[in-house]
Amino acid sequence: MYPFLKDGDRVKIKKTDASKIKLGDLIYAEISDGVVIHRVIGKRNEEKKIIFITKGDANLFSVEKIYPKNILGKIISIKRRDSASYSDIELRNLERVFYFIFSRLQLFFSRLLKKVKFYFVRYLLFNIQSQYIYKKLFGRLSEKDVTYRLATSGDDSSLAILFRARWWPAPLQALKEYYSSYLDEFKDRGYFVVAQLKDRIIGCVGVKEKDNFWLGEILYVHWKYRRKGVGTQLLNYLIKNYLENEFSRLPAVKIIIRRRDFFAVRDFLLDYCKKNGFQCRGGKDYLRLKKIETADDEEKLGISLNFKSKSLFFN
Repeated sequence: MYPFLKDGDRVKIKKTDASKIKLGDLIYAEISDGVVIHRVIGKRNEEKKIIFITKGDANLFSVEKIYPKNILGKIISIKRRDSASYSDIELRNLERVFYFIFSRLQLFFSRLLKKVKFYFVRYLLFNIQSQYIYKKLFGRLSEKDVTYRLATSGDDSSLAILFRARWWPAPLQALKEYYSSYLDEFKDRGYFVVAQLKDRIIGCVGVKEKDNFWLGEILYVHWKYRRKGVGTQLLNYLIKNYLENEFSRLPAVKIIIRRRDFFAVRDFLLDYCKKNGFQCRGGKDYLRLKKIETADDEEKLGISLNFKSKSLFFN
């Protein structure tokens, strides 16, 4: 809540009915990580219930949804570290309104910056890599240069390095532990294939068996090695060596992709299917506009490949 609340400040909290909480008020509430004092920057009706949107004044991106039952109280007065008495927060309306407007503008511009980065930087890179001159200058990687194989438990460190830029600033050790346990999930009910260039993993694909299809939870190639045939060889290796004999029983592979990777994976799969004689159901721009614009970063979308009917569709 800095700079409105500083180290050493004290506050008085009063239990207040949710209907009396106004925009700009500071509330003391429970969230998944514990309890916080945050500012109310919005209200929303979901399923006939009021939900408060809150944010710390110093937070750039994160906001919380607070239900009335999780509100423990409202901040009614503040005692500054260098003050001898409490001052009524209601009398500081100008300051309260200033920080409310500041928080809203801060959130708006931070989200705008993320959108600019997503649409222009990422999409521009995808377009550059798809151009003829890029392919001529940098070429494809020879199959002799890249080794395709099933992942082992010792690949957790290499996968952590591969995904570190994607999940930055997550600590490398935390990523290593995450991918160590993640690889264990594929041992008995799936396949996880990696592409290795010398001693570095540059791409991977993983599928798990579901009720009536293969679920592809990950399909990723490091951005430096995209449009060089790595993704195609990863899929071909996985299909020919492990999935082909199972297509009579499980003919479909559903690739789950996150919003941040949608353009790259979508364009790659459309190109892959065109080369392999698939019929595409849904145009190139399907799911591109409204759903992508309103989706959260972690929201997942699906693209399914049916190897029996040779068709591709979005779902």
